[in-house]
Amino acid sequence: MADLTETPALGHEAYWKAESFAAEMGAVFARSWLFAGLTTAFPPGTHPLDLAGMALTIDATPTGFSARFGEAVSDVDRCGQLLFVRPVSGGPGLAEFLAPYATLLETISQALVEVDHVARMVAPVNWKALVENTLDDCHAATVHTKSLQPAMDPAWLARYRPDRHGAHSMMGNDLGAADATFWSRLAERLPLARHHHDAVYKHLFIFPNLYVATFFGAMVILHRIDPITAESAALELLTCLPVTRAMSNRERALHAAVLRDLVAKAEIVVEEDMAVCRLAQRGHHFAVHPGILGTRECRVGDFQRTLVQAIAEAVG
Repeated sequence: MADLTETPALGHEAYWKAESFAAEMGAVFARSWLFAGLTTAFPPGTHPLDLAGMALTIDATPTGFSARFGEAVSDVDRCGQLLFVRPVSGGPGLAEFLAPYATLLETISQALVEVDHVARMVAPVNWKALVENTLDDCHAATVHTKSLQPAMDPAWLARYRPDRHGAHSMMGNDLGAADATFWSRLAERLPLARHHHDAVYKHLFIFPNLYVATFFGAMVILHRIDPITAESAALELLTCLPVTRAMSNRERALHAAVLRDLVAKAEIVVEEDMAVCRLAQRGHHFAVHPGILGTRECRVGDFQRTLVQAIAEAVG
């Protein structure tokens, strides 16, 4: 049994206690590289930005970016079209922090010059619940039985191969035959900008506030997690269906129709996730025994250990 499960590194109280939340904000969010948005969202000028309750200022010029947290200078850098900020300056550079996914993120982001749809959802859940829910690699088959799971190859479990690197991790599924056909036909009718040419769904988590979902190497959904209180958090979805050239009127109409349908489906998936997270949040208050992480929750364990270590290093 010991080889199949592990005890979580975090106790139940860490999901609702104000003391735990304060420690995480000071030790993790203030001192980590945080995804801020696409670089194109910050044209030349001064931009106020709220990240995890921290009021930052981004100054953009034609040659680059600078950032401030209060009166102090913050670290700011980009990976392709993705802008990251570290509120309290100091520590490894962005490329080192993102390893080994910096090149992949840069490749994914190259075509993301604008966001096609933005949605922000606020839920009465601890921010860690949002992260851990999506890092449970079997939850699509149980939570999203009629939304996300039908898009995946039925034999995905047999080919399950998570890619784990401590703080950051990734997993992928082959698309099912029907969805692979849909995307292939769409690529024949629209000049989709694809960062790879495999019929797969990929999910990449970058500690602590970003996960990236990609479909067919074309559609990209950037998920930014913003803690609000010990028992509330926001999830912002930036959906992109990039193209390689200006589209005709007919192509624009098709692009808009497909995007509406895909966004609606993505929001259904998120609402299903939120429902599970709300139940888990309430359950934490009544738990009396340590939890258990199953065989497909290794990425959850990685996330918790990274969080505990970051807090310990900040305190010590």
